Amino acid sequence: MQVNYICSSLFVLKEVCFLDGFVTRMKCKLDSL
Repeated sequence: MQVNYICSSLFVLKEVCFLDGFVTRMKCKLDSL
């Protein structure tokens, strides 16, 4: 249970980081236009 909880927390964290990075990349692309 504990390990499963940690794994899902890491997965969510990774998804959030990916989305955050995606938004940042889009902003950089828009800024460079």
